[in-house]
Amino acid sequence: MDTSFKGTFISTLKQAQVLDKEIYDLSAMVENIPKELNALNEDFRIRKATLESLTQELRALQLKHKELDNDLKAREANVTKLDAQLSQVKTNKEYAALQQEIRALKADISLVEEKIILLFDEIDAQQAKVNLEKERLNQEEAVLTRKKKEIEEQKAKSLERIKDLTTQRADILKQVDREIVNRYESIVKHKDGLALSPLQDENCGVCQMTIRPQVQNEVRLAGRLVFCESCGRILYADNA
Repeated sequence: MDTSFKGTFISTLKQAQVLDKEIYDLSAMVENIPKELNALNEDFRIRKATLESLTQELRALQLKHKELDNDLKAREANVTKLDAQLSQVKTNKEYAALQQEIRALKADISLVEEKIILLFDEIDAQQAKVNLEKERLNQEEAVLTRKKKEIEEQKAKSLERIKDLTTQRADILKQVDREIVNRYESIVKHKDGLALSPLQDENCGVCQMTIRPQVQNEVRLAGRLVFCESCGRILYADNA
């Protein structure tokens, strides 16, 4: 339904449109903040998980070192025990058997010691990875804290700005007939904050749909509200 009105209403609605577009953009930004914060938290969670994984690998190496060290001590204790028994044997055969057992234990001890030395290198390398990841995590945590603070500050400013703009638009729309305002606000709500569209050559400036010549003339006359038959927005001529 076309609504009759004085052409000056288009000028007033254009003023409201500027405010409504900013309100829409700010509101969209505010609504996106939880998603933005969740994304930041998820990135940080992944980084923490990486550190935890590296730390677990380090603990596994340290546990392996402890097991090897206990094994080494047990073998060394056996060597000490067998050495003490050498003086107590009564036959050459028993003496030779003990010596053979001691040599075998000492060979095993050498192998364990080599494993421990190699494991020390692995532990040092893994510890370096953990330390580096901790440093990165601390830096990212500082950045995350700063970003969250900036986002919350921006949210507060945006909400305050939306409040001011809403007051301004209410004052502006007081000048317009309520029926026209209702049509305008309905379009704003369903068209991403953009209720008006300029007539550009023969097309709707927003959806680019070609406007029929008769409708173009009605838009230029500005004697009543004229709507784009495609997107439903209120059409206006650039001189309105």
